[in-house]
Amino acid sequence: MTTIYVLLENDQVRYIGKTTKDDLQKKLDQHLYEAQANPEKFKWIDNLSKVGKAPEIKPVFTYPDHEAEYYEKLFISDFRFFSKLKLTNHEYYKPENFRLEI
Repeated sequence: MTTIYVLLENDQVRYIGKTTKDDLQKKLDQHLYEAQANPEKFKWIDNLSKVGKAPEIKPVFTYPDHEAEYYEKLFISDFRFFSKLKLTNHEYYKPENFRLEI
């Protein structure tokens, strides 16, 4: 099974991802360690750490592994389209392009 999760700052979604790890804290630790590879995520996490904070990680949905990528892309696409908030995901999925693939 694969879990779709969000990284939050003050209950605001800043990142959407998927993992097969059972321990979401380990996935969060991985994000903190690897943040330098994503300038937007690094800036966000660095700014949080300067004020003594860290992102929260929360599970959203769980899907069979073979369906998870589809739902991760859909969730990112819909979230971006409907919320207009900026995620720190490296790659955004454009709703208009993604919906053509379905």
